[in-house]
Amino acid sequence: MKFFHRLSSLTLIFFALFTLSPSTAFAVLYNASGVLGQSDFTSNIRDASATPSGFSIEQDISLDTVNHRLFVADQSFNRVLVFNLDENNNIVSTTAAYVLGQSDLTSDIQDASATPSSLVSPYRTAYDSTNERLFVADPGNNRILVFDVSTSTLAAT
Repeated sequence: MKFFHRLSSLTLIFFALFTLSPSTAFAVLYNASGVLGQSDFTSNIRDASATPSGFSIEQDISLDTVNHRLFVADQSFNRVLVFNLDENNNIVSTTAAYVLGQSDLTSDIQDASATPSSLVSPYRTAYDSTNERLFVADPGNNRILVFDVSTSTLAAT
């Protein structure tokens, strides 16, 4: 008897899942509260050239909840963009405040010679909040770079 009770419960769940309309079935999904890399929520344009607000292939993000910053590794443009956030870690501006790996926010130079500030295809990031350091995997140069991203250091760049 227990088997038939489980079977009828499963049948009821199956019936409920597959008879709901798509708008009812997905009514519990949440809408995003902000967007970076596009002008609006419905665009999906891949930027052809580096801009302060666009990405080509964003690979990874790290969040600094103390200084309210978001670090975004942009693999194709060989950089990490730094976005300022408000005190609740919400997006303040869709334009990056700083860049790591390039001399400015619109450069896209893939330097064949590794330098202390160049990146080739940054892939992953990890933020150390205690020491305000950003670790960036730089597979194009077969290394991991460690950037001092204290607020005084970034402001000086």
